[in-house]
Amino acid sequence: MRNIFSNFPTEKVKIIKQDLSVMAGVDALVQSTKIFIDDGSINIEEGDIIERILPSGAKEQFLVVDRGFHK
Repeated sequence: MRNIFSNFPTEKVKIIKQDLSVMAGVDALVQSTKIFIDDGSINIEEGDIIERILPSGAKEQFLVVDRGFHK
């Protein structure tokens, strides 16, 4: 299986589900308006929160408004 992240820097993010369950350590490519996660087995839904920790230690959270799944 081809990994779209092989040529891009990635980081670990946390997915916080609406039921407050957490999936930590998910590889993602974070851009200013989009987050790409190459693992299609992860169920991401509108209303979930994707969180990353910045180098400064600050927490940045993104609300999923369109999961935009593409195969």
